Amino acid sequence: MRKVIIFSPLFIKPTAHDCEDYFYYELDGRIVPHPIITNSNTLERVNYTIETLNLNCLRLQRERGSMIREGLEIINYLSDYPDSLAFFIELELVENVNYKHRSFITTRQQYFQDLV
Repeated sequence: MRKVIIFSPLFIKPTAHDCEDYFYYELDGRIVPHPIITNSNTLERVNYTIETLNLNCLRLQRERGSMIREGLEIINYLSDYPDSLAFFIELELVENVNYKHRSFITTRQQYFQDLV
């Protein structure tokens, strides 16, 4: 059994206000260190967190990758319909009625936020 140590100083807390700045989502759904990170200590922290939380397990990779590809296909289709595209992007990024974000919200933000 794998021992998870989340109290390590290497661990990046998912609730940290700048958590999304450390990670980058590949088109295939993998999470990797953000390309702007060059500091070896920070890279170690990012990789430790990815491994500790098992963020690249096949199930999560597939789900994120599918969401990205499907979203980009819809965006491509809607590119000739700016009002519909803006509405789609808003639905992808806004909190729902229960004040919860959609799954993989930071992935959605990375790929869809700056498109409108």
